[in-house]
Amino acid sequence: MSTIIFDTATNLFYLQTEKSSYVMMLQKGAYLMHLYWGRQIPVDDITWSCEPPYRRWSRIVDPEPESDFYTSEYWPFEYPVYGSSDFRPPAIEIENLQGYSLCDLKYRSHSIYRGKGSLQGLPSLGEYQQDRATTLEIVLYDAIMEIDVVLFYSVFDQSDVLCRHSEICNKGDDPVIIRKALSSSIDMKHGNLQMIQFSGTALRERYPVKRALAYGTTSVESTRGISSHIQNPCTLFTRGSADEFQGEAYGQNLMYSGNFIASAHIDQYDSARIQLGLNPFNFSWLLASLNVFTTPETILVYSDQGTNGVSQEFHHALTALLPPGSTRVAERLIGLNTWEACYFDISHLKLMQLAEKAKEAGIELITLDDGWFGRRNDDHSSLGDWNVNKHKFPKGLNAVSEELHQMGLKFGLWLEPEMVSPESDFYNEHPDWCLHIPGRKRTQWRYQLVLDLSKNEVCDYLIEMVSEILRTSGVDYVKWDMNRRLTEVGNELGSSVGQREISHRYILGLYRLLDTLVKRFPNVCFENCASGGGRYDAGMLYYLPQAWPSDNTDPSSRMKILYGSTFGYPLSNFRSHVTDSPNHQLGRRHSLQFREHVATCGILGYELDITKLDQQEIDVIQEHNCWYKQYRSIIQNGVFYRLEDPFIGNKAAFQVVSQDKKTTIFWFFRYRAEPEEAYFQIKLCGLDPAEHYKCLETGRCYHAKTLMNLGLTLPWVNHDDLSVRWTFSRLDD
Repeated sequence: MSTIIFDTATNLFYLQTEKSSYVMMLQKGAYLMHLYWGRQIPVDDITWSCEPPYRRWSRIVDPEPESDFYTSEYWPFEYPVYGSSDFRPPAIEIENLQGYSLCDLKYRSHSIYRGKGSLQGLPSLGEYQQDRATTLEIVLYDAIMEIDVVLFYSVFDQSDVLCRHSEICNKGDDPVIIRKALSSSIDMKHGNLQMIQFSGTALRERYPVKRALAYGTTSVESTRGISSHIQNPCTLFTRGSADEFQGEAYGQNLMYSGNFIASAHIDQYDSARIQLGLNPFNFSWLLASLNVFTTPETILVYSDQGTNGVSQEFHHALTALLPPGSTRVAERLIGLNTWEACYFDISHLKLMQLAEKAKEAGIELITLDDGWFGRRNDDHSSLGDWNVNKHKFPKGLNAVSEELHQMGLKFGLWLEPEMVSPESDFYNEHPDWCLHIPGRKRTQWRYQLVLDLSKNEVCDYLIEMVSEILRTSGVDYVKWDMNRRLTEVGNELGSSVGQREISHRYILGLYRLLDTLVKRFPNVCFENCASGGGRYDAGMLYYLPQAWPSDNTDPSSRMKILYGSTFGYPLSNFRSHVTDSPNHQLGRRHSLQFREHVATCGILGYELDITKLDQQEIDVIQEHNCWYKQYRSIIQNGVFYRLEDPFIGNKAAFQVVSQDKKTTIFWFFRYRAEPEEAYFQIKLCGLDPAEHYKCLETGRCYHAKTLMNLGLTLPWVNHDDLSVRWTFSRLDD
């Protein structure tokens, strides 16, 4: 059971998860110091570990906090400030009306209680599992600035995650300006760490990049208004020779979908300051008297079982500790999306032709993508005019829904509510409802602008507009898209400070919009998409239980995107489609089996003109879909392992083990054949070591220890596109 303990004899806070400890100390009753984060240790006096570099000991250990000789530079602060004598990056910067930004946060009080509160307007873990959570609140204050900073920490039973966020409370009569407010900051001695970031761009999202930390600051960030294709708000840190399966690894993931910064600063004494939170770039917040500002939540994970261990804790937290709901726990449906099948050339007749073949192939959901509304024959117009195109769908969407439901299929619909086309009736009526700076050009991407979700009237309108579509169309599934970044982030309202609030207020408006809709339509499954994986983050996962990870549907690319995505996010979030060969993005050719095997490693779907396939191909798809339906619950809810790195060599391997360890599914892929290639030997993980397992595809039986220590020898074939998907069942007595 996870616990939080305050030892009055030593002034130590012990936060104990199932396997890890996080320890803080009140230094001389005034300053909160970080002492330890790692493998679980007992509650013991470790105050001796809070020490400055040895040369500085005599100068700084004795002065009291109020002394002019107290020096901050060498201490491991839990929530550091800037302006006195700590020259490392601060976690918070606040400015008063006189322009002073010096802050001095001292301990006032703390409380420990069972349960966990929600964050105002922001997603967070565990608020619906009160009986599993224990929370610590520590109140720090600055008497001159007249602010309180409340640090929140929560741990959960049967979990190794720790959640952090902060609240800044203005206790004075005058407003203050927040310039920087991070969610977490951790000082760690002996910062010989490697940082793993997840970087790329559209069509190659979340490729892992590992580098050793050196003196100075290493950071990744988004300034695009979304968490972005370019960087991701999840980062990992490893010590020494740690790898996927052994060694110390630390993970931090921000539950936020907008501008963020993740950084690690190594000082002159090789100590690390690891930080995560809202990006201070072009950000400020006017905090009026008695008002409160809440930072997003950071999810922290430590594992001594390498990066796979960190990933599995993230996966568990981002399924078990999110809001309950029928669509979150329901088995993922096999869908057919119309986009790469038809693009804008879609109609009622074409949709039903696709549906008939899809039904025959065992597909369960038909999603009508872009092109069904307004004058939407290309991407030049009509976003905002969410009325059905009567030429394409003369009977309306409800008729589509009824016909699909009569066939035993679910109906999905693509929407992009956050956007507006300048060539639309809606834009002509509300030109100031998009983000804009008066007098400046309005930059377009994909011939569209972004609606200003920082305005309540815009959010109110979108809530009712989307609700009307869902109420009248019989929709079971929504693909929520967002096809651009934020530019000209401003509006005609407010002060210079207020303009710097808009990026964050946009995300708060988005969360209000999503929260209202998913609660209003609890039986509609929402999928997160942002021009592919542009908002693939824990904040969106809180509201929308699955995501479209990339617009790149090439299966070789998908394996790399899957590999990087699963460091921080569960497999149940990852939708993958079987598409045409040659692929529409890269022109590469892959066999149908290879494409289907890749797509079953996640949420299986299809995105091709199924009416053009021959009967043999339909039969193959039907067989694959039958297999997937039998095992999708394990894929969705099992324990996931990355076995082979697709960025090394020309192969990849993944594995999922059921929670009861009775079944495991193993995928192996080799992109291209090499001359005189050696046999592949892959070790499995996570099996019951005392049992035997039978491979259902080959009929061969193995002892679990043999599979995990010797491994499997994979077949060799003299052509590209080798794919193996084997299912193993435990031989119980």
